[in-house]
Amino acid sequence: MAGTTGVGRKALTAMRIQAPARNRKLYFDGVSHARSARAAGSEEPVLIARILRLALLAGALAVLGLAAVLAKATPIGWPWALVVALALVPAGFALVLGAEFIAAALLGDRHWSGILPAWLGEVRASMRTFLFALPLHGGRAPRSAAGERLPVVLVHGYFCNGAVWRPLARHLAAAGHPLAAVDLERPFGPIDAYSATIARAVAQVGGGRPVVLVGHSMGGLAIRAYLRESGAAGIAGVVTLGSPHRGTRAAALGRSPAARQMRRGSEWLEALATHEARRAQGAGERRHPPVCVVLTRNDNIVYPQAEQVLPGARVVRLDGVGHLDLVYRRSVWRLVEAE
Repeated sequence: MAGTTGVGRKALTAMRIQAPARNRKLYFDGVSHARSARAAGSEEPVLIARILRLALLAGALAVLGLAAVLAKATPIGWPWALVVALALVPAGFALVLGAEFIAAALLGDRHWSGILPAWLGEVRASMRTFLFALPLHGGRAPRSAAGERLPVVLVHGYFCNGAVWRPLARHLAAAGHPLAAVDLERPFGPIDAYSATIARAVAQVGGGRPVVLVGHSMGGLAIRAYLRESGAAGIAGVVTLGSPHRGTRAAALGRSPAARQMRRGSEWLEALATHEARRAQGAGERRHPPVCVVLTRNDNIVYPQAEQVLPGARVVRLDGVGHLDLVYRRSVWRLVEAE
Protein backbone atom coordinates (compact mmCIF):
# COMPACT_ATOMS: atom_id res chain seq x y z
CA MET A 1 0.00 0.00 0.00
CA ALA A 2 1.35 3.38 -0.96
CA GLY A 3 2.45 5.41 2.04
CA THR A 4 2.89 2.38 4.34
CA THR A 5 6.13 2.50 6.31
CA GLY A 6 7.96 0.76 9.12
CA VAL A 7 5.76 -1.05 11.62
CA GLY A 8 2.63 -0.51 9.55
CA ARG A 9 3.90 -2.36 6.48
CA LYS A 10 5.49 -5.16 8.50
CA ALA A 11 2.38 -5.62 10.60
CA LEU A 12 0.10 -5.76 7.59
CA THR A 13 2.44 -8.22 5.87
CA ALA A 14 2.34 -10.39 8.98
CA MET A 15 -1.43 -10.31 8.89
CA ARG A 16 -1.33 -11.69 5.35
CA ILE A 17 1.29 -14.43 5.67
CA GLN A 18 1.26 -15.86 9.17
CA ALA A 19 -0.13 -19.34 9.34
CA PRO A 20 -3.74 -19.44 10.47
CA ALA A 21 -4.70 -21.24 13.64
CA ARG A 22 -8.02 -22.69 12.56
CA ASN A 23 -9.92 -23.55 15.69
CA ARG A 24 -13.61 -22.66 15.64
CA LYS A 25 -14.03 -23.83 19.22
CA LEU A 26 -11.68 -21.13 20.45
CA TYR A 27 -13.92 -18.52 18.85
CA PHE A 28 -17.02 -19.78 20.60
CA ASP A 29 -15.13 -20.11 23.87
CA GLY A 30 -14.16 -16.46 23.52
CA VAL A 31 -17.77 -15.43 23.03
CA SER A 32 -18.78 -17.46 26.07
CA HIS A 33 -16.12 -15.80 28.22
CA ALA A 34 -17.28 -12.36 27.11
CA ARG A 35 -20.83 -13.22 28.12
CA SER A 36 -19.71 -14.46 31.50
CA ALA A 37 -17.80 -11.23 32.14
CA ARG A 38 -20.89 -9.16 31.45
CA ALA A 39 -23.06 -11.39 33.58
CA ALA A 40 -20.59 -10.95 36.42
CA GLY A 41 -21.44 -7.29 36.80
CA SER A 42 -20.74 -4.98 33.86
CA GLU A 43 -23.62 -3.26 32.12
CA GLU A 44 -25.02 -4.97 29.01
CA PRO A 45 -25.24 -2.46 26.14
CA VAL A 46 -28.48 -3.72 24.61
CA LEU A 47 -30.53 -0.60 23.86
CA ILE A 48 -30.75 -1.33 20.13
CA ALA A 49 -31.49 -4.98 20.91
CA ARG A 50 -34.31 -3.95 23.26
CA ILE A 51 -35.82 -1.61 20.66
CA LEU A 52 -35.75 -4.35 18.04
CA ARG A 53 -37.16 -6.96 20.45
CA LEU A 54 -40.13 -4.70 21.08
CA ALA A 55 -40.49 -4.17 17.32
CA LEU A 56 -40.37 -7.92 16.75
CA LEU A 57 -43.06 -8.49 19.37
CA ALA A 58 -45.28 -5.83 17.81
CA GLY A 59 -44.64 -7.30 14.38
CA ALA A 60 -45.47 -10.83 15.52
CA LEU A 61 -48.74 -9.65 17.03
CA ALA A 62 -49.56 -7.79 13.82
CA VAL A 63 -48.86 -10.89 11.71
CA LEU A 64 -51.05 -13.05 13.94
CA GLY A 65 -53.82 -10.46 13.90
CA LEU A 66 -53.72 -10.17 10.11
CA ALA A 67 -53.72 -13.97 9.77
CA ALA A 68 -56.76 -14.19 12.02
CA VAL A 69 -58.60 -11.60 9.92
CA LEU A 70 -57.72 -13.38 6.69
CA ALA A 71 -58.74 -16.77 8.09
CA LYS A 72 -62.09 -15.38 9.14
CA ALA A 73 -62.83 -13.16 6.14
CA THR A 74 -61.57 -15.39 3.33
CA PRO A 75 -61.96 -19.07 2.44
CA ILE A 76 -58.22 -19.82 2.51
CA GLY A 77 -58.23 -21.12 6.08
CA TRP A 78 -55.87 -20.53 8.99
CA PRO A 79 -52.62 -22.20 7.74
CA TRP A 80 -52.61 -20.33 4.43
CA ALA A 81 -53.71 -17.12 6.11
CA LEU A 82 -50.64 -17.33 8.34
CA VAL A 83 -48.41 -18.02 5.31
CA VAL A 84 -49.79 -14.96 3.51
CA ALA A 85 -49.34 -12.78 6.58
CA LEU A 86 -45.75 -13.97 7.09
CA ALA A 87 -44.98 -13.35 3.41
CA LEU A 88 -45.66 -9.67 3.99
CA VAL A 89 -42.53 -9.43 6.15
CA PRO A 90 -39.95 -9.99 3.38
CA ALA A 91 -42.23 -8.09 1.00
CA GLY A 92 -42.11 -5.11 3.34
CA PHE A 93 -38.32 -5.24 3.55
CA ALA A 94 -38.11 -5.53 -0.23
CA LEU A 95 -40.35 -2.52 -0.82
CA VAL A 96 -38.61 -0.24 1.67
CA LEU A 97 -35.15 -1.21 0.48
CA GLY A 98 -36.21 -0.89 -3.14
CA ALA A 99 -37.23 2.69 -2.45
CA GLU A 100 -33.88 3.27 -0.73
CA PHE A 101 -31.91 1.99 -3.71
CA ILE A 102 -33.85 4.13 -6.16
CA ALA A 103 -33.40 7.23 -3.99
CA ALA A 104 -29.70 6.48 -3.49
CA ALA A 105 -29.16 6.12 -7.23
CA LEU A 106 -31.08 9.28 -8.10
CA LEU A 107 -29.53 11.40 -5.34
CA GLY A 108 -26.13 9.76 -5.60
CA ASP A 109 -23.97 8.80 -8.56
CA ARG A 110 -26.82 7.55 -10.78
CA HIS A 111 -25.03 4.23 -11.01
CA TRP A 112 -27.63 1.64 -12.00
CA SER A 113 -25.41 -1.30 -12.90
CA GLY A 114 -25.57 -4.01 -10.23
CA ILE A 115 -28.57 -2.50 -8.46
CA LEU A 116 -30.73 -5.66 -8.73
CA PRO A 117 -28.25 -8.09 -7.09
CA ALA A 118 -27.41 -5.38 -4.56
CA TRP A 119 -31.11 -5.03 -3.67
CA LEU A 120 -31.62 -8.78 -3.32
CA GLY A 121 -28.53 -9.17 -1.16
CA GLU A 122 -29.53 -6.22 1.00
CA VAL A 123 -32.98 -7.70 1.63
CA ARG A 124 -31.35 -10.89 2.92
CA ALA A 125 -28.77 -8.99 4.96
CA SER A 126 -31.36 -6.66 6.50
CA MET A 127 -33.70 -9.47 7.54
CA ARG A 128 -30.77 -11.44 8.94
CA THR A 129 -29.59 -8.40 10.90
CA PHE A 130 -32.75 -6.78 12.22
CA LEU A 131 -34.89 -9.90 12.74
CA PHE A 132 -32.22 -12.17 14.20
CA ALA A 133 -28.66 -10.97 14.86
CA LEU A 134 -29.23 -7.64 16.62
CA PRO A 135 -32.28 -8.47 18.75
CA LEU A 136 -31.23 -12.02 19.68
CA HIS A 137 -27.51 -11.48 20.25
CA GLY A 138 -27.39 -7.83 21.29
CA GLY A 139 -25.10 -7.23 24.24
CA ARG A 140 -23.04 -10.31 23.40
CA ALA A 141 -20.57 -8.88 20.92
CA PRO A 142 -18.13 -11.55 19.69
CA ARG A 143 -14.56 -11.68 20.88
CA SER A 144 -11.71 -14.19 20.90
CA ALA A 145 -8.37 -14.17 22.68
CA ALA A 146 -6.95 -17.08 20.67
CA GLY A 147 -4.59 -16.82 17.72
CA GLU A 148 -1.16 -15.51 16.80
CA ARG A 149 -2.03 -13.22 13.90
CA LEU A 150 -2.76 -9.51 14.14
CA PRO A 151 -5.56 -8.62 16.60
CA VAL A 152 -8.65 -6.98 15.12
CA VAL A 153 -11.18 -4.58 16.63
CA LEU A 154 -14.57 -4.44 14.86
CA VAL A 155 -16.65 -1.25 15.11
CA HIS A 156 -20.29 -1.33 13.97
CA GLY A 157 -22.38 1.43 12.43
CA TYR A 158 -25.45 3.52 13.24
CA PHE A 159 -28.52 1.80 14.75
CA CYS A 160 -26.60 -1.42 15.13
CA ASN A 161 -24.63 -3.37 17.71
CA GLY A 162 -21.64 -5.68 17.84
CA ALA A 163 -23.69 -8.77 16.98
CA VAL A 164 -23.68 -7.74 13.31
CA TRP A 165 -20.03 -8.86 13.18
CA ARG A 166 -20.63 -12.46 14.26
CA PRO A 167 -20.07 -14.11 10.84
CA LEU A 168 -16.94 -12.07 10.05
CA ALA A 169 -15.68 -12.57 13.61
CA ARG A 170 -16.07 -16.32 13.24
CA HIS A 171 -14.08 -16.16 9.99
CA LEU A 172 -11.28 -14.06 11.46
CA ALA A 173 -11.03 -16.10 14.65
CA ALA A 174 -10.86 -19.32 12.64
CA ALA A 175 -8.00 -17.77 10.68
CA GLY A 176 -6.08 -17.07 13.89
CA HIS A 177 -6.88 -13.43 14.69
CA PRO A 178 -7.65 -12.39 18.26
CA LEU A 179 -10.56 -9.97 18.06
CA ALA A 180 -13.11 -7.88 19.85
CA ALA A 181 -16.31 -6.37 18.49
CA VAL A 182 -17.47 -3.32 20.41
CA ASP A 183 -20.95 -2.11 21.30
CA LEU A 184 -21.22 1.66 20.83
CA GLU A 185 -23.33 3.13 23.59
CA ARG A 186 -25.19 5.56 23.64
CA PRO A 187 -26.28 4.53 20.14
CA PHE A 188 -27.60 7.96 19.11
CA GLY A 189 -25.01 10.12 20.84
CA PRO A 190 -22.11 12.09 19.33
CA ILE A 191 -19.55 10.01 17.48
CA ASP A 192 -16.63 11.38 19.52
CA ALA A 193 -18.09 9.71 22.63
CA TYR A 194 -17.24 6.27 21.24
CA SER A 195 -13.47 6.83 21.34
CA ALA A 196 -13.17 5.54 24.91
CA THR A 197 -14.97 2.30 23.98
CA ILE A 198 -12.63 1.72 21.06
CA ALA A 199 -9.60 2.54 23.22
CA ARG A 200 -10.61 -0.09 25.78
CA ALA A 201 -11.05 -2.72 23.06
CA VAL A 202 -7.65 -1.88 21.54
CA ALA A 203 -5.97 -2.23 24.94
CA GLN A 204 -7.75 -5.47 25.77
CA VAL A 205 -7.32 -7.32 22.49
CA GLY A 206 -3.92 -5.90 21.52
CA GLY A 207 -1.87 -6.99 24.49
CA GLY A 208 1.01 -4.84 23.27
CA ARG A 209 0.72 -5.93 19.63
CA PRO A 210 -0.36 -3.66 16.75
CA VAL A 211 -4.11 -3.79 16.14
CA VAL A 212 -6.14 -3.50 12.94
CA LEU A 213 -9.34 -1.43 13.20
CA VAL A 214 -12.29 -2.36 10.99
CA GLY A 215 -15.35 -0.12 10.87
CA HIS A 216 -18.65 -0.40 9.03
CA SER A 217 -20.58 2.75 8.09
CA MET A 218 -20.50 5.17 11.05
CA GLY A 219 -17.95 2.83 12.63
CA GLY A 220 -15.35 4.11 10.18
CA LEU A 221 -15.97 7.66 11.41
CA ALA A 222 -15.77 6.50 15.03
CA ILE A 223 -12.34 5.01 14.25
CA ARG A 224 -11.18 8.31 12.73
CA ALA A 225 -12.45 10.16 15.81
CA TYR A 226 -10.56 7.69 18.03
CA LEU A 227 -7.34 8.27 16.06
CA ARG A 228 -7.81 12.03 16.43
CA GLU A 229 -8.11 11.69 20.20
CA SER A 230 -5.66 8.88 20.95
CA GLY A 231 -3.22 8.95 18.04
CA ALA A 232 -2.06 6.10 15.83
CA ALA A 233 0.33 4.40 18.26
CA GLY A 234 -0.32 0.67 18.28
CA ILE A 235 -2.55 0.74 15.18
CA ALA A 236 -1.33 -1.41 12.29
CA GLY A 237 -4.02 -0.42 9.82
CA VAL A 238 -7.60 0.71 9.27
CA VAL A 239 -10.29 -0.73 7.01
CA THR A 240 -13.62 1.06 6.54
CA LEU A 241 -16.66 -0.49 4.88
CA GLY A 242 -19.28 1.83 3.42
CA SER A 243 -18.34 4.73 5.71
CA PRO A 244 -19.69 8.24 4.98
CA HIS A 245 -16.30 9.95 5.01
CA ARG A 246 -17.71 12.90 3.07
CA GLY A 247 -21.17 12.70 4.59
CA THR A 248 -24.36 11.21 3.23
CA ARG A 249 -27.56 12.82 2.06
CA ALA A 250 -29.50 10.12 3.94
CA ALA A 251 -28.34 11.65 7.24
CA ALA A 252 -30.57 14.65 6.59
CA LEU A 253 -33.46 12.42 7.73
CA GLY A 254 -31.91 11.94 11.19
CA ARG A 255 -32.03 14.31 14.15
CA SER A 256 -29.62 12.63 16.57
CA PRO A 257 -26.16 14.12 17.20
CA ALA A 258 -24.52 11.28 15.23
CA ALA A 259 -26.86 11.75 12.27
CA ARG A 260 -26.18 15.49 12.19
CA GLN A 261 -22.44 14.82 12.24
CA MET A 262 -22.79 12.49 9.23
CA ARG A 263 -24.52 15.07 7.02
CA ARG A 264 -22.67 16.30 3.97
CA GLY A 265 -20.62 19.36 4.76
CA SER A 266 -21.14 19.08 8.52
CA GLU A 267 -18.79 21.09 10.71
CA TRP A 268 -17.79 17.90 12.50
CA LEU A 269 -16.65 16.17 9.29
CA GLU A 270 -14.83 19.29 8.12
CA ALA A 271 -13.00 19.60 11.45
CA LEU A 272 -12.06 15.91 11.37
CA ALA A 273 -10.66 16.18 7.83
CA THR A 274 -8.74 19.36 8.72
CA HIS A 275 -7.16 17.70 11.74
CA GLU A 276 -6.10 14.68 9.66
CA ALA A 277 -4.56 16.90 6.99
CA ARG A 278 -2.57 18.85 9.57
CA ARG A 279 -1.40 15.69 11.26
CA ALA A 280 -0.26 14.22 7.93
CA GLN A 281 1.79 17.34 7.22
CA GLY A 282 3.25 17.70 10.71
CA ALA A 283 7.02 17.44 10.78
CA GLY A 284 8.34 14.61 12.90
CA GLU A 285 4.96 13.07 13.63
CA ARG A 286 4.26 9.39 13.12
CA ARG A 287 2.41 8.89 9.88
CA HIS A 288 -1.19 7.85 9.84
CA PRO A 289 -1.63 4.06 9.71
CA PRO A 290 -2.39 2.63 6.26
CA VAL A 291 -6.07 2.94 5.42
CA CYS A 292 -8.21 0.94 3.02
CA VAL A 293 -11.61 2.36 2.07
CA VAL A 294 -14.07 -0.22 0.75
CA LEU A 295 -17.14 1.33 -0.84
CA THR A 296 -19.97 0.05 -2.98
CA ARG A 297 -21.28 2.03 -5.91
CA ASN A 298 -24.73 0.63 -5.10
CA ASP A 299 -24.72 1.87 -1.49
CA ASN A 300 -28.34 2.53 -0.45
CA ILE A 301 -27.46 4.49 2.71
CA VAL A 302 -24.24 6.37 2.01
CA TYR A 303 -24.47 8.55 -1.09
CA PRO A 304 -23.14 10.14 -3.24
CA GLN A 305 -21.12 6.95 -3.34
CA ALA A 306 -17.92 7.61 -5.29
CA GLU A 307 -16.79 10.58 -3.18
CA GLN A 308 -16.52 8.58 0.07
CA VAL A 309 -12.73 8.37 -0.02
CA LEU A 310 -9.84 9.63 2.10
CA PRO A 311 -6.53 11.22 1.03
CA GLY A 312 -3.77 8.63 0.79
CA ALA A 313 -6.09 5.66 1.33
CA ARG A 314 -6.31 2.64 -0.91
CA VAL A 315 -9.82 2.54 -2.35
CA VAL A 316 -11.71 -0.62 -3.35
CA ARG A 317 -14.93 -0.03 -5.30
CA LEU A 318 -17.52 -2.80 -5.52
CA ASP A 319 -20.63 -3.34 -7.63
CA GLY A 320 -23.74 -5.33 -6.79
CA VAL A 321 -23.43 -5.01 -3.00
CA GLY A 322 -25.69 -3.06 -0.65
CA HIS A 323 -24.68 -1.07 2.41
CA LEU A 324 -25.37 -3.62 5.15
CA ASP A 325 -24.48 -6.58 2.94
CA LEU A 326 -20.84 -5.40 3.00
CA VAL A 327 -20.57 -6.98 6.44
CA TYR A 328 -21.73 -10.40 5.23
CA ARG A 329 -19.98 -10.81 1.87
CA ARG A 330 -17.12 -13.33 1.91
CA SER A 331 -15.39 -11.35 -0.82
CA VAL A 332 -15.30 -8.41 1.59
CA TRP A 333 -14.01 -10.65 4.37
CA ARG A 334 -11.09 -11.60 2.13
CA LEU A 335 -10.40 -7.92 1.50
CA VAL A 336 -10.34 -7.28 5.24
CA GLU A 337 -7.85 -10.10 5.77
CA ALA A 338 -5.68 -8.90 2.90
CA GLU A 339 -5.44 -5.41 4.32
